[in-house]
Amino acid sequence: MIPATVPYEKCRFCRQADVPELGDACSDCKRRINCPEAGDGCAVEIGSDTYPATVLRVTAHTIVVRWDKEHGRGLTTPGAGGREMRFVKNRHGRWVHRSYRLSLGARSSRRDPSF
Repeated sequence: MIPATVPYEKCRFCRQADVPELGDACSDCKRRINCPEAGDGCAVEIGSDTYPATVLRVTAHTIVVRWDKEHGRGLTTPGAGGREMRFVKNRHGRWVHRSYRLSLGARSSRRDPSF
């Protein structure tokens, strides 16, 4: 009889640190989400696409980010993209800039080719 194996449960943001529950976040990623600091990674969501960015400044009501420069699959230069955006928290508790949303925690990049 082959013993059952439990899949490794990794952080859903950085996918590196072990966490006690599947789909949970590690303590470092939780800190980035709740109290972001300058230099932390984030992602700008535009429709179904996601672009990596870096936090530049954080105040009580705003977060300023700069897009990262992408060099192919998964390789980025933090803060070198040149485009800066200012996000404010809306009434639902989400960081928004017009129709763009900010996802704190980790850099991610995704393009949806169906459009």
